[in-house]
Amino acid sequence: MTIYNKKEGLLLFLGDVFVFVISLWITLSLRNLELPSWEVFHFHLLPFSFIFVAWIVSFFVAGLYGKHTLLFKSRLPTLLLNTQIVNSVLAVIFFYFIPSLIITPKVLLFIYLTVSFVLILIWRVKLVSYFGFRKKQKAFLIGEGKETIDLYEEVNNNPRYSLSFVGFLDVGKGGFDVEDDIIRPVYENGISVIVVDSKSANIEPLLPHLYNLIFANVRFVDMHKVYEDIFDRVPLSLLRYNWFLQNVSSYSHPAYDTIKRLMDIVLSFVLLIFSLPFYIFVFIAL
Repeated sequence: MTIYNKKEGLLLFLGDVFVFVISLWITLSLRNLELPSWEVFHFHLLPFSFIFVAWIVSFFVAGLYGKHTLLFKSRLPTLLLNTQIVNSVLAVIFFYFIPSLIITPKVLLFIYLTVSFVLILIWRVKLVSYFGFRKKQKAFLIGEGKETIDLYEEVNNNPRYSLSFVGFLDVGKGGFDVEDDIIRPVYENGISVIVVDSKSANIEPLLPHLYNLIFANVRFVDMHKVYEDIFDRVPLSLLRYNWFLQNVSSYSHPAYDTIKRLMDIVLSFVLLIFSLPFYIFVFIAL
């Protein structure tokens, strides 16, 4: 079961491109204190479009098209600021160190960097959450421990998932009644999905009661699979010796991974620079 909307990446990409373009239009309006004509806008759009491509690559490298968690949302403004600082450096290098360009904006570039950052921050932090592609399914969470609480809070505080937990039972605390605390809430709230911690020893006595819910068209999903799908990491409670024997076949190479990532970034920008002339011909053909 996939609870993360994979269309979000496309939505973010299209929204970012729109913000970059509309920021240029607003910037021209602010600089000239009047709405720009199509000729003026198109004249500036051509060179700025190369910047847009570089910025999209920069956003991708920064992980701004990945999954969003509460931790990620809390540091999103800082991440956007840091990424835009890098993008600003790229823009300055592009406009002032490539002599073939027909414009070398100064005040315009400063205004654009400011406007684009404000708009991209509003778009990413405030507006994205209002876009959705599917109706949320009502779910009930059964588990124990901090990981269960983290999952409950993440799903219910993030509008991007297709689940919404309307009930939560911590089996580790004990003192609960299966009929009153699970069965009845499932029927009364029209719950269609139960996310259960299948690795918990406290769950096993509940299985005969939960089995009957299958005939009520209730689907069961392993909590650890949902946790890993959302947080992109295996729950700590599963990290026992047998997990390492099954999943770790070689030593990690942090230095190698870092160098490889840096090489990927450098190669991406080198290829981008070499491809710029082709974009010029494409725009001329249009």
